Amino acid sequence: KLLDALDYTGIGCAQFLVDKESGKTSFLEINPRIAGNHALPELAGLQLGWFNFERNVYNKVSPDVITAPEGLRYCWLTGDLMGAKVSFIRREIGVSSLIGWVIRAIFASLKADLHMVFSYQDPYPAIKGMWALVPRIARWRSPVNHPGENTIYSSKERSFS
Repeated sequence: KLLDALDYTGIGCAQFLVDKESGKTSFLEINPRIAGNHALPELAGLQLGWFNFERNVYNKVSPDVITAPEGLRYCWLTGDLMGAKVSFIRREIGVSSLIGWVIRAIFASLKADLHMVFSYQDPYPAIKGMWALVPRIARWRSPVNHPGENTIYSSKERSFS
């Protein structure tokens, strides 16, 4: 119904939380693209890449509705660690909450069926990304300000060279 109301015909990922006891469903978001979250629908058997290929190359769309199995666990350890770091820098959490957050994120990643970034076959990109989250402790005191971070440019002022 949501896709019909939006007149959307492409691929994407709609995320919901479902309370198994009450059956109550809460809509979280819809991502009308293939992105980092694409790995989870593929693991669940939804084959969004193939669906998009057939749609664009052969103008063929299967009317079949595919429902993913319940209970798949996934994690984005780098995102969890970044969230902990940012919350600590902003003084939203203290040291004990920071440590708890990091420990829960690590345990969640050990229980996950899928890691959004990490792969045992090619761990280097994820390790490099996580290493970037562990800069000198002195930099954790305040957010890093990047030049032009809060500057708004018109399309005529942008340089793409």
